[in-house]
Amino acid sequence: MNVRILKKLIRTLQEKITCPGCGAKFNKPEQVQFRGYVDKTYFLQLNCLQCPTLVFATVMVTPERELLADSKEIDGLQSQDRVKKLSKPKDKKEKKLKEISTNDVIDAHNFFEKFNGDFETMFGK
Repeated sequence: MNVRILKKLIRTLQEKITCPGCGAKFNKPEQVQFRGYVDKTYFLQLNCLQCPTLVFATVMVTPERELLADSKEIDGLQSQDRVKKLSKPKDKKEKKLKEISTNDVIDAHNFFEKFNGDFETMFGK
């Protein structure tokens, strides 16, 4: 773990992030708690002192030199080629996904309100 990156990350969170519940800043040291990390991903908990809101942040940190390295290859593709490949449809017959409607959300809510957690019965063995 890079302590310098963690300190900068915490300072940035304190400057930029506000509580989604009341809009207060997380500017006191006790409001930001480090929970762990895996590779370049840091897990933090932000505690609001103005309201009971807790915010859990998962932040991936990529060194700036990696972001700016246009010539760097990943999986044999230059960065420009990766963008083109990701933006192209894979198949001309590929169906466009329909937008999620308000009724879709209501149906999902009603389903999960009645769902008992038994996935084996739902999907079969």
